[in-house]
Amino acid sequence: MTGGSLLAAICWSFLRATGIAALALPVVELLWHATAAEMRRTRILLVCLVVAPLFIPELLPGFHYRISASKWSAMMGLSATGSGMATELLYLLLQLCRAVSTGFLLRFLLPGPVRRSTSLHSWQLLRTDLTPERWFPGWIILNIHLRYRPLLLLWGLLTLRSFQEFETAALMQIDQAPVSWTVWMFDAIAAGLQQAEVIQRVMIPVSLQGGLLIILLMLVSGRRQQTWLQDSGPAVAREKLALTTTTLAGWVLLLILYVVLPVTGNLLSGVSGLRWILSSSGILWRTLSQLGVSLAFGLSASAGALGTAALVLNMSGRVRRRVLAWILLLPGLSGPLCTALFLQFLFQLPGLQAFWGTFVPLLAGLVLSSLPGAFLAVLLLQNRRNLSGVLTAELLGGAQDHRRIVSGKLLWHLSDGRWLLAWLLLSQWCFWNVTISSMLHPPSIELVVTRLYNEMHFSRTEALLGLTLLSSVTPCLVFALLMLVLRVRRWLVP
Repeated sequence: MTGGSLLAAICWSFLRATGIAALALPVVELLWHATAAEMRRTRILLVCLVVAPLFIPELLPGFHYRISASKWSAMMGLSATGSGMATELLYLLLQLCRAVSTGFLLRFLLPGPVRRSTSLHSWQLLRTDLTPERWFPGWIILNIHLRYRPLLLLWGLLTLRSFQEFETAALMQIDQAPVSWTVWMFDAIAAGLQQAEVIQRVMIPVSLQGGLLIILLMLVSGRRQQTWLQDSGPAVAREKLALTTTTLAGWVLLLILYVVLPVTGNLLSGVSGLRWILSSSGILWRTLSQLGVSLAFGLSASAGALGTAALVLNMSGRVRRRVLAWILLLPGLSGPLCTALFLQFLFQLPGLQAFWGTFVPLLAGLVLSSLPGAFLAVLLLQNRRNLSGVLTAELLGGAQDHRRIVSGKLLWHLSDGRWLLAWLLLSQWCFWNVTISSMLHPPSIELVVTRLYNEMHFSRTEALLGLTLLSSVTPCLVFALLMLVLRVRRWLVP
């Protein structure tokens, strides 16, 4: 491993990330208008289909296509170069699918449209009264702020997300394709790269991400505009009916590639492997203990991240709130690999070295890496809240008849159920965070996601597929049971 190869991996990863973000923007916009134009139930179904890839562990597509990519290349008779290009293209499509889902979710918080024609026309009238040195920069800034600010924000966030991806690239990487700087750095650290060299080499991607974050900070530092939470209406979708239909058809193909094939392709073998795991008490107990520990860390970290985000966003003082929010968001926005490296160095300092080897670094890493998602969830929940409805439901809770049950149901739908769902979704992402779990877990604890990641590199056995199936289903069953218990309790005890 050389510095030049790392630099090439960084450049290629960044170019690919910017391209994925640029391709995702029009797809996000068309899918947004398509879902906004539908009736409520159809809209909910379409939204679920669009965001579905976010709830598929990134290990699963990477593991599925690790073997498939080689088979397809051999069937087509591709050379080593051709096979690498085909793997890169497949990886790009997979990341495009996840970027569109992420962008669609972020789209709820983008600033809405303003009367830009009036503002631009007013500035145009000042052209004769101002010097070109003053007028032209102002015209550029006004265009960026009014026309392109939401798109630039979304492009920057999607670029960061694609640039930081690790799990899928690590499992798909056959003969160094797809090229990924995160995989290069992770492998170098695992091979024993010295701490000083790690710091030196990681500064390049950190600086690149830092520059992009500064641009994003400048874009969001302006006066807040109306958020785009209202429906755009059916007229917009009808004007672009043909293009929207084509986009939906393309999205269905991406869903098949990212969700359907990895899930169904391993299902039958996974069921057979699951039977073998259930038949061995020793393996079953080891697996269940790993699942329990992983779920405990996921639930604890997501609760900490969600509580921290809610506390910061409800603080008084706009400047203090923004400064603290950005300080807390920077580690998570820099990516899980950079967050894990930062915490490794932090907990090896004299004052904190006693905590190294405990659960504290792992829990801190999961909380920091999930904070961006927690801030997004809290903002969405706060923008969607119905204060008058919640107050009315709370007043009903003081009754002594059936209205108490009605009050509990209303509070569940208006407030509690939404917060609980956000907590469980964040727990799912913490549960499958391979990078943080691999680099920060204490030696005495074995998490199921690290076990899966390690074993997926070597074989494709029924036992491994059974473990994957059990690891995917168990959190869903636990979360569903928790939702059901808390929902019934809320109905009965408002």
